Amino acid sequence: MEDLPERAELFPWLAGVWVQPECRGQGIARALVGRVEAAALALGWTRLHLYTAGAAGLYARLGWAATETLTRPKGPVTLMAKRL
Repeated sequence: MEDLPERAELFPWLAGVWVQPECRGQGIARALVGRVEAAALALGWTRLHLYTAGAAGLYARLGWAATETLTRPKGPVTLMAKRL
């Protein structure tokens, strides 16, 4: 299954990370992303991909690198990747 049809060749993906606004700033996103990264590495994956409309700064602080910006029907998204 592809998360981003424009980049169907990319796999695996980190997707669906959401922290309630009133709970942000407590390290929850960092813990969730870290857990997914560790699980992916344990499964033998050495690189993950994601796209985000508004959280590129968060992911950059977690070591992710922006690779391109895509224009989608609901607006621009930043495609990011991280080598594990």
